[in-house]
Amino acid sequence: MSDPQSSTRWTHPKLAAWREAHSRRPGSVGHDLLMPEGADRVDDKALERALARTLKGEVLFDAGHRAIYSHDSSNYRQAPLGVVVPRDEDDVVATLAACRDHGAPVLPRGCGTSLSGETCNVAVVIDASKHMRTIHEVDAGERYAWVQPGVIRDQLSHPCEAQHALTFGPDTATHAYATFGGMLGNNSCGIHSVMAGRTSDNTHELDVVTYDGLRMRVGPTSHEELERIVAAGGRRGEIYGRMRELRDRHAGLIRERYPDIPRRVSGYNLDELLPEKGFNVARALVGSEGALVGSEGTLATVIGAKVRLVHSPPARSLLVLGYPDVYHAADRVPEILDFGPIGLEGIDRVLVDARHALGKHEGQVALPDGNGFLLVEFGGDTGEESHERAMECMEQLGKGSDAPSMQLLDDPADAARLWEAREDGLGATAYNPTGRDQWPGWERIVTDPFEARRVANDGKLAVILGIEVSRLFGCGINNGIPQCDKAQIDRELDEVYDLGVRQMQIINKFDNAFGGVAGDRGNTGTIVNSQNQQETGRFWDMRTCDSEAADDHDREQTTTGTPAQDAIFGAVFSQNPLTPGSAPLYPSAPHCNNLGLSDLGEHVVRRMMRKGMIIDPDHLGVYARRQLLSIVEAERYSGLVSSHTWSTPDAERRILRAGGFVTPYAGGSTPFVQKYRELQAMRDPRWKTAAGFGADANGLGRQGPPRPDAASNPVVYPFKSFDGSVTFERQQSGERTFDINTEGVAHYGLYADWFEDIRKIAGDALLEDMSYGADSYFRTWERAVGITPETCRDGRLRLTPRGMGYIRIGVSSDQLLRDAGQPTSRKGRSWRWCVEDRGNEGQLVRTAFTPKGIVGFVGSTVRRHRIDGVGAGTKTSRIRGARTLARGIRVRNAGAGKRYLYGVGGGKVRWVAVATREASRTRAALRRYVRLAGLR
Repeated sequence: MSDPQSSTRWTHPKLAAWREAHSRRPGSVGHDLLMPEGADRVDDKALERALARTLKGEVLFDAGHRAIYSHDSSNYRQAPLGVVVPRDEDDVVATLAACRDHGAPVLPRGCGTSLSGETCNVAVVIDASKHMRTIHEVDAGERYAWVQPGVIRDQLSHPCEAQHALTFGPDTATHAYATFGGMLGNNSCGIHSVMAGRTSDNTHELDVVTYDGLRMRVGPTSHEELERIVAAGGRRGEIYGRMRELRDRHAGLIRERYPDIPRRVSGYNLDELLPEKGFNVARALVGSEGALVGSEGTLATVIGAKVRLVHSPPARSLLVLGYPDVYHAADRVPEILDFGPIGLEGIDRVLVDARHALGKHEGQVALPDGNGFLLVEFGGDTGEESHERAMECMEQLGKGSDAPSMQLLDDPADAARLWEAREDGLGATAYNPTGRDQWPGWERIVTDPFEARRVANDGKLAVILGIEVSRLFGCGINNGIPQCDKAQIDRELDEVYDLGVRQMQIINKFDNAFGGVAGDRGNTGTIVNSQNQQETGRFWDMRTCDSEAADDHDREQTTTGTPAQDAIFGAVFSQNPLTPGSAPLYPSAPHCNNLGLSDLGEHVVRRMMRKGMIIDPDHLGVYARRQLLSIVEAERYSGLVSSHTWSTPDAERRILRAGGFVTPYAGGSTPFVQKYRELQAMRDPRWKTAAGFGADANGLGRQGPPRPDAASNPVVYPFKSFDGSVTFERQQSGERTFDINTEGVAHYGLYADWFEDIRKIAGDALLEDMSYGADSYFRTWERAVGITPETCRDGRLRLTPRGMGYIRIGVSSDQLLRDAGQPTSRKGRSWRWCVEDRGNEGQLVRTAFTPKGIVGFVGSTVRRHRIDGVGAGTKTSRIRGARTLARGIRVRNAGAGKRYLYGVGGGKVRWVAVATREASRTRAALRRYVRLAGLR
């Protein structure tokens, strides 16, 4: 693979060696791994020369422009091969021709406002936003306009509204600089899409060029015209013929199952090819920065568009509705739509607070009470008409038992300020002066436990990539012969590690070159076993276990010669005549897979430990799992997780003893609570172990049924989350209402109800325990990457300007963990360690971090933790050279910009500490850090 930052493609041997070394550095997630196939073989320089000879516009292959175009408004970064800024349609056609000749991918791009990385890739970017900004035609009578892809949405809409009371309906929040090419590509919606629909609904025709150079105009196509086009042959006839064939082959499924939802804005709109929709090729293909609507630039490049104009009501009234939270606001949207608004948008208190932090206020406009808001706009030809429609909505909503708080704004200036606040949302929340910069989205892929904690502390979901497959790294087994070797394992393990994978199961449903599986039971087991024979050439080698432990065995199989077994295997074999042999005949239970952990299995386990990865032994057979755990225990390795309890109780006990983490399968609430209590009794007091749950959503596992005793102890709606911050009603989807008491976990959105269900059985203590589940996983992961386990500090240490022993002032939280090991507790910006010293049981060493995550304060209440002989319990008269900075706190210079602190009271020292200048520069700052450390 080549580096996208280099046009030389690392041809020099020394550069190639450097590239190889750095592509395998620990923790690297190289962008080169995302490169389109064949892009590394493009001759950049030759392509650049060819484009420069042909085009009238700019050809920009320098590092600066490639860096500028390497990102958009999303989290993604990917340098392009180069950038072309075409002057006109002929330049676009010539660009495609040159790229086709050189095998280079292309990427049409508008203003780069995408939030999902659509405009970032290793390709030649075609940016039409600079020159191709001509509005060819506006027909007010027929209500359409012809535009080039670089035309800004407001460039068309503002004059049309002023002169004709017409507008282009979709108005994404970036309407002031979003191009039509981009809106067509993204199938954009926006505030007023409730009035006018999506971009695809407002597209009549498109002028397009395909990658192979065919230029054509596409739009609605009658049956007769379609037949003529196909009959005419040529490339256009071939394309239309294949689209017709695709439609005809799948028309039934498209009609039956294509999602009928208003905001279906991505993918290919195949339903637009149906005869009843006029075989509208333009709408079928509408989709990202400059490509046909909805297709994200993957099918053709737009060089012109005929778009629909709709009536723009001149008078408007804005109704603001306040709800307890954004979830309640979202639930009310279908009800609000019945009143016929022309615009509808939601915001929450987070956005308002973020704008205030930036010094932006809504002037005299006061929002109604609430934390989640709907902005509902009504239109009319006169102010009285729009006001009347808004009042009708207010009157009806006010009659409900859960009526929102309401504020009606008829003044256009007031309404404009609120719409501005909504459009500022991304920027206001992304760049908050009181904290770190944020990025779109609520989840982040993390590759180490330090990053995971930072993401979680920022209120986002930390996602750890894992693998759960049966043929890991292609390491199958055929009649006992492995289909891989150690070199292949090392190579592919390095590759997935570089991609960010940090947790793996080495076996899933079938035996492989690493060892044997636990199998499945019953009819499922019989069918999966037959597939194991297809995969490996053999059935599971299940034998009577050598252990007398009642719970230490694999899944039980149908035993010798039962009619049920013969019938099932006979059915399988009748469908698969190539299956040789007959059904297996197993001895009496309990059953254990005789295939243990192989040499290759041991090799991959040791390699995973060396990389600090999390090993999940679920699905391994008992014998293989015993061997794996023995290897891990011998290395004193904690990186073990049973993700959904496909292990046996004996293995779970060993995992917990090693410092690992066990999460019971979610399933029914009653068996989950029972399993939780069993695991609670197994916990090792050396580790701070909490509870988790494994939904097995990745495997589409069966979710929990209704609780049998729900009638006598039901979940009562509405209920609050265990922390009291969110209120839950019954889940409503369309006309369907879900109730955990009668339907169980009918879909994944009912897990809040499931938590309440287990609370009804086990009380608040279980949920409180589960709230520390992520912390427990992170602790396991920290130990796997070499962080010293939780240990108490030495009670004889001294405080110096550097801190106390390995607990040093001025270092990051990551470095503190590496130096001092895991603390006893972590609460917000305060970490604490217990002390190993007679007479100081219960006393703690405490740290407090700055908002940027740097240790700013180290203190202790331990008697022998002293500053120049002064510590807790010492008379205050022994303090020398200190002055009173705040009540009960004395301070003296410690040198190097640090200060010693003494907490005093009743004539004695209560605690001692050392702090950075930032933490102690004012009385207010010092008090904050003392409180953070829990010393006040």
